[in-house]
Amino acid sequence: MNGVEKVRFWYSWNQGYVRLTVHKGRPITLSQGGPTDEGHHWFGVRFSFDGTLLLEEGCSVGQDCDGPYRHGYSRQCPVDRVSVMPTDDAAISRPDWEIVDTHHRDAYAEAMGY
Repeated sequence: MNGVEKVRFWYSWNQGYVRLTVHKGRPITLSQGGPTDEGHHWFGVRFSFDGTLLLEEGCSVGQDCDGPYRHGYSRQCPVDRVSVMPTDDAAISRPDWEIVDTHHRDAYAEAMGY
């Protein structure tokens, strides 16, 4: 057997939970963003599945009164841990994510030597 062909899980999005299905070898992407009171903000997340691991890669970019910023991360979850973490809703469980990588960039903080 070559692993599982698809994985279904709950994901927190837009102040609630949505049920996502990711098929092996067929990534999906969610994004949102727009103007804010101090500039703009955009967030995108990509999910991929190889039959054994679910991978989430996210990126947040924008600009506020302190200048441009960027934050990114990736995290993974083995297929047998996709629906084990409880939420406030007893009927919904979410993946047990393990952080793989994170990065941050704040242009003005860098210019100030932080």
